[in-house]
Amino acid sequence: MMRHLWDVGLPVLMVLIGVGALVSAIRSRDGLGRMSWPSRLLYAFLWLTLAGESLLGEDRSRAERQWKGAVAILLGLAVAVHLWKLYRRRGTVTVPPPVYVPVPFEERDGLVAVRWPALADPPPDATVVRWLKRTGDRVEAGEPLLEVATDKVDTEIPADVSGVLWRIDAAEGMTVPAGAVLAVLEVHPSSPDDLLGG
Repeated sequence: MMRHLWDVGLPVLMVLIGVGALVSAIRSRDGLGRMSWPSRLLYAFLWLTLAGESLLGEDRSRAERQWKGAVAILLGLAVAVHLWKLYRRRGTVTVPPPVYVPVPFEERDGLVAVRWPALADPPPDATVVRWLKRTGDRVEAGEPLLEVATDKVDTEIPADVSGVLWRIDAAEGMTVPAGAVLAVLEVHPSSPDDLLGG
């Protein structure tokens, strides 16, 4: 009875191990993960043993050779997927997120700074999600310029005045502190009265 359970249970267990290894290699970003050298040697030894007994074990039963061959194929596929993912990662360059560097802004006629306001105490940092306007675009007062995100809420930053988007200081992906200059608007007087201040 015990012999029969062993003859049935071992093949089932080994096949499940092979299936698990293949599924793990496919689903995981790192394939089979970081394997230590002893683990690699054990894995290689197990694969070679199963493959060898499947191909050359003429003294083994046909059923035993079949399940060992199936497990060897599953483990081999898992290793192939793992190596393929490692190869792909070698060509991937991790680009760090852009860092916000304050650009000096001198208040002067015709230029208005767009800032990330202090909405709370303490004021949260914000990450620029995307710009809705590009440099040189005409904008109207109250028109959204960009989207930003904090740890609590996403919001749009509108233009305080009408004008032209003259400069963008905070690129998409940058995290900025409260009060930071996000962009600069160039304001053009629309009539002679504006030029005279009235």
